[in-house]
Amino acid sequence: MTSPSGDAEQTSAIFTAQHGTEAERRQAIEHIVAVHWKPLYKYSRFRHNSSPDDTQLLLTEFFEELARPGFLKKYSIQSGPLRTFLRAELDRFHGHWKGLAAGQSRFPIEYSAAEEEFKSEVRFSGLAADEYYEREWVRNLFTLAVAELQNVLTAEGKDDHFLLFFQNDLQDRPAQDRQFLDEVANKMGIPINDAMNALAAARQRFHQIMKEIIRSLTLSDEQFQQEMRAIFRRS
Repeated sequence: MTSPSGDAEQTSAIFTAQHGTEAERRQAIEHIVAVHWKPLYKYSRFRHNSSPDDTQLLLTEFFEELARPGFLKKYSIQSGPLRTFLRAELDRFHGHWKGLAAGQSRFPIEYSAAEEEFKSEVRFSGLAADEYYEREWVRNLFTLAVAELQNVLTAEGKDDHFLLFFQNDLQDRPAQDRQFLDEVANKMGIPINDAMNALAAARQRFHQIMKEIIRSLTLSDEQFQQEMRAIFRRS
């Protein structure tokens, strides 16, 4: 296994889950589950055609297995991205799962929103399961980063900065219906120069949050750079 650099060791949830104290491991695994549970759930529904109830039971058991000492020690940089390793492990888990009722989970997850998303999605014919999983994983990563940005800016009393970012960069509208920054700023009563500065700062914070999440899921600076290029190329 390639040894992580000092910076990677300090920020890698993988390394902490592999080598940390019990309390550190628990926190790191909670982070890994938080980033991966939704794409794994939707992938399982898509790839294995399992029912919502069975998928939830299976993932409850799978995440308990993931939390066991030694599970993540099987992972190395040679395994590819962590998400790919977890997808392969989930496929194997599906293969021998007996459908037994899961016990109390240490990871309380509300699956209903993911199920609603899955049922309402339009998936084109011929979509490969691995490509679907990659797409959903990147989408979930961006969603988590946006939520964290909102938390950070709200805590700093900068709700207007987040609203500018949301209205300008996250508009889910056809190009001809989108509002320009000066229109958004005017509606909010913010001078355009102030709005431009606030938006630039929010974008920088968002990019930093994305980098922190991605770095936490890698084991080396080289792997981090590879993931940054791959993820932002897909976005």
